[in-house]
Amino acid sequence: MKNAHQSLHIIFIFSRKKLENSQQNYIKERDKLDDEIKYLKNELNMMKSTNLKIKEEKLLLKDKFKKYKGKYHNQKEKLQNANELILELKLAQNEQITEKNLNIINV
Repeated sequence: MKNAHQSLHIIFIFSRKKLENSQQNYIKERDKLDDEIKYLKNELNMMKSTNLKIKEEKLLLKDKFKKYKGKYHNQKEKLQNANELILELKLAQNEQITEKNLNIINV
């Protein structure tokens, strides 16, 4: 009986140590996973922050583009008006030259 009792005691000690090792391994793995989760959450927050900055920059660029587009449109209109005035002046000058030529011919 003593041998059977000792054998059971040895099995119990072995099983207990195996269970303790298993629990320690579980705790280590859980800690690793917790660290990985913290790291991934941090990465996710950084990505969200970066995406937010990109969206803000995109809006700023859109506004700048609208302003430049408006300035370009205004400049374009001014140039068209200036060209029209130049053409009118040239036509007026041509008419004056033609009238002078007619006066010279009629004299």
